[in-house]
Amino acid sequence: RYAVTIEEHYGRPMDLEWAKDSSGEIFLLQARPETVRSRDDSRMLERYRLLERTEPLV
Repeated sequence: RYAVTIEEHYGRPMDLEWAKDSSGEIFLLQARPETVRSRDDSRMLERYRLLERTEPLV
């Protein structure tokens, strides 16, 4: 619930860091803009071509 509220406040996906103490209470330590998934463009494919064939290692 808090994660959704924080993302709505900032208007973007956020990377949230949480901690739980010995009594089980959860604390939000920090929130920063999420940078990995938001750059993902799954519509784009990269192709790689091997220049030569080799023997398998295993």
